[in-house]
Amino acid sequence: MRNLDNPGHIAMTHDMEEEVSELCNLGQGIYDKGYGNALSANKKDTVCRMLKKERYDYGEIAEIADVTIEYVEDMAKEIFALV
Repeated sequence: MRNLDNPGHIAMTHDMEEEVSELCNLGQGIYDKGYGNALSANKKDTVCRMLKKERYDYGEIAEIADVTIEYVEDMAKEIFALV
């Protein structure tokens, strides 16, 4: 075992170091996916609210929500099909 440069001064083997690195990468991936899902849900909510107000054209909505016009069109079909 060797003492790696770490704040806790925990003695780790090379295998342990690799496992910790894998777990950190896994944790970052889970965080990124969750953040991405939340961001996507927020954009969807923004598009839905703007469509329902009927004051914005599709191009304005796409620009403000940072989505494509096709995405706005798809959301409009979904929303107005339910009404």
